[in-house]
Amino acid sequence: MSVQLDPIIRKKLRDFGRRRLKLIFLRGLCSGVVSLLAVFSCIALVDYLTQARIPDDLRSVISYCGYLVVFLAIWKPAPASFCTFRVKGKWPDSS
Repeated sequence: MSVQLDPIIRKKLRDFGRRRLKLIFLRGLCSGVVSLLAVFSCIALVDYLTQARIPDDLRSVISYCGYLVVFLAIWKPAPASFCTFRVKGKWPDSS
């Protein structure tokens, strides 16, 4: 009985790995766009409701916090998945 993987199955697994990487990247991109729009719409609404009386320094801090929230929203679904994707030091599409 052979313990080697059939070449057809190996090719199918490699194709599946490539598709999975593309979908993870797309999920991160979409979550980034949605979170960017949501976070900065909220910041703009707060700025509008305070009639732009927020000091410039505070406005900068709020904007940096918004960028941090967007970064975390992108990191959770995409690159964090890439970190757990490696098995035995190889990427799925490498032979």
